[in-house]
Amino acid sequence: MFKKFQALGKAIKSIKPNVPKTELQKKTRDLKIANQKLKSGKAKLDQSIFEFKRNEKFTFPSNTKKTISNTELKKKADSRIKEKAAEKKEKRTTKIFNAPKDFNKGGRVGLKSGSKFPDHSGDGKITQKDILMAKGVIPKTKSKKKVI
Repeated sequence: MFKKFQALGKAIKSIKPNVPKTELQKKTRDLKIANQKLKSGKAKLDQSIFEFKRNEKFTFPSNTKKTISNTELKKKADSRIKEKAAEKKEKRTTKIFNAPKDFNKGGRVGLKSGSKFPDHSGDGKITQKDILMAKGVIPKTKSKKKVI
């Protein structure tokens, strides 16, 4: 059963990376890369000569534009960020919400001047006893509700 999987492992182990170790191997690698670049350059030149002879538009147009350095790119990006920040500052306006008269704003309505904890003990004051009664530690006293 495991013989099939062992064969797969051998195939993967047999692949070796092509990393040059000696100076000669490194120079050979560099020479191969240079040859490929030379071939591509020659192909481009041949294509351009062919198009020139036939008065056609060039496939590989010459680039006369200056390449932008990293510092110049950073300066451009910084200036764009500053412009966007300035635009955002100009666009900032405070939004005013005008609520209708019968609009419920939510939250703790009517309890702005302190908490109205229920008086469970019935003594007219909010004490530790009321808090313990609310938690269920002390049983609540059965008192009649006051009609105001």
